[in-house]
Amino acid sequence: MRAHLASALTLLVACTDRPLGETDGDSDGDAGSAGTEGFTSAGPGGDPSPGSDGTGGLTSLDPTGDPTGDPTEDPTDGLGGDALSPAIEPYSLEVADFDGDGHDDLLVMGLDDAELIAGWVARGHGDGTFTADLAPTLKGASAYPAIGQLDGDAGVDVMVAQFADAARIFRWHVAEFAAYKTLTSPPTPRNHVVADLDLDGRNDVIALCHGAHKFGLTVHRGSDAAAWTTTTTVLGAVADFAPAGLLVGQFDGDGVPDALLFEADAPRGFLRVFGRPGGEFVEPEVQVGHLRPWSAALGDLDEDGALDILAAEHFPTRLSLATGDGAGGFTHVGEIDIDPPFEPHALDIDDLDGDGHLDVVAVDALSPILLYWTGHGDGAFEPPQALQLPSGAVRVHAARLDPGPALDLAVATFDAGAVTVLLNPVAP
Repeated sequence: MRAHLASALTLLVACTDRPLGETDGDSDGDAGSAGTEGFTSAGPGGDPSPGSDGTGGLTSLDPTGDPTGDPTEDPTDGLGGDALSPAIEPYSLEVADFDGDGHDDLLVMGLDDAELIAGWVARGHGDGTFTADLAPTLKGASAYPAIGQLDGDAGVDVMVAQFADAARIFRWHVAEFAAYKTLTSPPTPRNHVVADLDLDGRNDVIALCHGAHKFGLTVHRGSDAAAWTTTTTVLGAVADFAPAGLLVGQFDGDGVPDALLFEADAPRGFLRVFGRPGGEFVEPEVQVGHLRPWSAALGDLDEDGALDILAAEHFPTRLSLATGDGAGGFTHVGEIDIDPPFEPHALDIDDLDGDGHLDVVAVDALSPILLYWTGHGDGAFEPPQALQLPSGAVRVHAARLDPGPALDLAVATFDAGAVTVLLNPVAP
């Protein structure tokens, strides 16, 4: 275990001193320039420190106290909440209403002091405060869960990979997670996504699997039955393409979820397959094969009714936009270059400023800043704004975590031994 994570994981709740997306006309990174930053040409990266005070526009907020906070405090001081023991070395962060009370919660998975998979849950109260504790029942062979509603009851369920090519679904019961069902996906599953593939109103599980020589997708069709029906589609040889990334969305307009598979940092773009209600995936075809996605997200960034791909690349360091045509095809229309040292590790797409257009937020595993680009709805974006973080981050999620109408951000600043929550003061 790394020395700086030997102490317990803590929770830092902070608020921005101005709404996300609001500019003051003199921010660094050319954020106050007259033009907008479109995906048809490279945009500025610039100095990641957006303000003159060196705090990145954050004020700290005690998650157990008054949500207004003290605007004079430094965001990296006074981590709020009780320390947890034993400690966990965190790897992943998910945000959802796990306990079914109508408020989003935070779930961290990692290794405990015995180097076994463990969970940590901060249950949200809907007012920007949380109650955190260990989740000892979340056990498995991977610290990277899939989440989704799978048992038909209130609350989002958590699926954790197990040994012997299995994954176990955990659901909230009374005051903790309890095992619900175990799924087996031979060959070895590498990734899972929850979606209603057969359009029966009940979510299914889509598993990206690798065998000794082949890879494919296995669908577990959700039901009340003790055993779920499975369908496996073999898609190719791992010697040619070894994907671990999986995105699911509707690409061809038939209402059935489709899939995009990608191999991190490989110059092979995305393998697109169309889903069928019976659980099969058909018509595999490479899209934007020259891109090298490290991570990616889906959203209708040009507001034409079709999902687009936003890919974070490291070679070169940039965000690349591939727009969807509504029939399953994607075209690379441009990119935004990002200046070093920032390298986008994870990103999220959502409407952060409440103007009805999707925005983009990204974090770097090493650089202690968060970058966000406000969108115009036509594939163009304002130059990036930045917020200082207590450390680099490996996950960022947009969610409503306090009573305000604006989306807030939960950030996995694990090198600081904390989860950082940024409360957004914007009022759409």
